[in-house]
Amino acid sequence: MSKYLTLNEVTQLLGVSSRTIRRYVNKGILTRTLEKGRCVFLTEEVNTLKDRKSKKGTLGVLYDRLGELNRSVIKLDIRVRVLELALSARQPDAVLSEDDIKHVRKEIKRVSRLKDIDYKTILSWSDDLLRLDNKTCRSIGVKLLNTFCTRLTLQCEASPEILIDPTKLITLDKLRIFKTRLNGYAAISLSGGQSHLVSEP
Repeated sequence: MSKYLTLNEVTQLLGVSSRTIRRYVNKGILTRTLEKGRCVFLTEEVNTLKDRKSKKGTLGVLYDRLGELNRSVIKLDIRVRVLELALSARQPDAVLSEDDIKHVRKEIKRVSRLKDIDYKTILSWSDDLLRLDNKTCRSIGVKLLNTFCTRLTLQCEASPEILIDPTKLITLDKLRIFKTRLNGYAAISLSGGQSHLVSEP
């Protein structure tokens, strides 16, 4: 089979007019090129379009491409809007007693030992971690929190819920924000000459 097809061959193969072929070219569905001074089309590309048309009707390939683009735009738009909402409606810092801090450390270690951490647990922690201020983070242990946040992030990235529902990507964003904040707390402590890590019992 020839690598290229002429305009007439393409119109016959697809069962459309030359005007429709021009529209396909303008919309990026087909690629037109010159071969020995003739206007030709890639046979493989034309056959792919024919297969998709037969399965999904006329302009099936166009709908596929538009669908992919729309899904990407919607996904990005959702992430931006949810992130803006989360940042603008940030809850006040948590006030923890010494007993609370011990309990949090114990719970972090318990969850860290789990083989798989479910999305609901990750979501809950992503909200709670963002409420911890510099002093509380140092009391709990910056190193412990850093390791824990990394583990939650990895589990979240692999979570089926994240792959299915783009709105849940906000949980990943929250964890990344907290990780950045932790790095800032450590830097402030170092520059201030204070102990930047609290050893975990």
